Amino acid sequence: MSTIERLTASAGRFDTNDETTVERAGDGTPSAFRLWHSGYNDTDKGGHVFDDEAAASVMADFAKRGRLVFDWDHRQLDEDAPIAERRAAGTFALEVRRAADGPELWAVSISWTREARDALISGTWNYYSPAYELNAETRRPIRMINCALVNLPATHNAPRLSVAASRVAKPSERRADAWMTVMRYPDVATAWTKLCKQYGEAQARTLARALAEDPREAYEVRARAEAVLARDAQRRDISARMGLSGGHGAPRHEGNVSTFPMMTADEARRHLAGRTTATTKRGPVPPEVWEGNARVFSHTNSNR
Repeated sequence: MSTIERLTASAGRFDTNDETTVERAGDGTPSAFRLWHSGYNDTDKGGHVFDDEAAASVMADFAKRGRLVFDWDHRQLDEDAPIAERRAAGTFALEVRRAADGPELWAVSISWTREARDALISGTWNYYSPAYELNAETRRPIRMINCALVNLPATHNAPRLSVAASRVAKPSERRADAWMTVMRYPDVATAWTKLCKQYGEAQARTLARALAEDPREAYEVRARAEAVLARDAQRRDISARMGLSGGHGAPRHEGNVSTFPMMTADEARRHLAGRTTATTKRGPVPPEVWEGNARVFSHTNSNR
C-alpha cells in the first residue's frame, strides 16, 4: 500500500466537530479555523497530503506574501467575473499547529468585512473552500492562494463556519451578540430591528434589558441598550394609540373619513413628521385634517 493510500484509509479519523476545528469570537463568527488536518485531505477534485514538507512550503510562501484574502465563491480567481463580485470578504493569516498525528494548517487572526460577518451570522454563507497550488507528483500543497466563503465546498468533512447553521447560540453568546448589535449600529431603530430579526421581539427585549440593567457594563453600553428599549416602547405605544393592536382604540372608517381616536393630534404630527402623504387600506391619503384629539384622514375611497 502506498503512502497516500495508507493516509486515505486513516482519513476517517478526521473530527468534524466544529467546536474543535473552529474558534469563535464573541458574536459567534470564526476568529480561527482549521483548513487542513494532518495527513490526507480528500476533496471532490482529488486529495492532497499535508505533512511537515507541505507545511514548510506553504508557510515559506506565506512569509513572502503576508495576509491572505477571503473572497466569495472563488470569484477572485475568475478573470471574467465583474469587479464587484471579486470584492473581499475578509483577510487572514496562516499558522501551523501541532496535533498528535502531525501538523495542521489553520486560518488565524481573521478579520471579516461587515458584509461577511452578517452573512455568517445569518447563515447565508456557511462553508469555506481554500484555493491552492499543488505539486501534481507528490500531491503536496505548494502555496495557499486565498480562501472562499461557499455553500458547496469541495473539501470533504469541512466544518461549518456560519453561526446560525453550525449551532444554537448559548445564553452567554446571545448576550455577547446583543452587545455587538447594540454598539455596532448608531441608529437605535436599526439596532432594535437587527436584534428582533435574530432572536424575536421577546428575546431581543430580554437581552437589551439585561445589558441596560447590568452595573458591570460600561455607561455607554447601558445607555445604548436603554435607548434601544425606549425605541421599542415608543413603537409599541404608537401602535396602541393608532389602534393597530385592536380593541377600543381601533380606527373607525365612515364614508371617506378615517378616525384614530387614541392618538392626539400632536402625537400624530410628530409621528408623521416629514411625511406629506399617507396610505390606508382604503387608498392614498391627502393632507391630514385635525379635529380635537382625533387624527382624521379625509380620502377618496379606492374601491369606487
